[in-house]
Amino acid sequence: MATPPRELITANLKTVLATITVAGGYKTTVVTVERIAKAPNEVSKAKMPWIGICPGRSSIVHAPFKRTRITQPYDLVCHLEGSTAEARALALNNLLDDIVAVLYVDPTRGANAT
Repeated sequence: MATPPRELITANLKTVLATITVAGGYKTTVVTVERIAKAPNEVSKAKMPWIGICPGRSSIVHAPFKRTRITQPYDLVCHLEGSTAEARALALNNLLDDIVAVLYVDPTRGANAT
């Protein structure tokens, strides 16, 4: 049986988010990407910046002509370190910019999403 598209999309997100590096032209180098949410105290500083991928509840809409549209939301939980609130805010803003940029490289998630 073929791998479900939602699984392929989630795997693609993990792979793509792991490519965020300063050497790759981004502002941040992501150290760890996992398919789970964790509290800040569950992530060691050696694994930060850390991104957790959390699939939300899918919605299914049946359309005419035997078409179905499934929407799969995702939450990204990000943990990073900084010695001050300002440093953490800057690091978070840089990471968010990097996430948006890397996701726009292939918005179809390897032709599995539209």
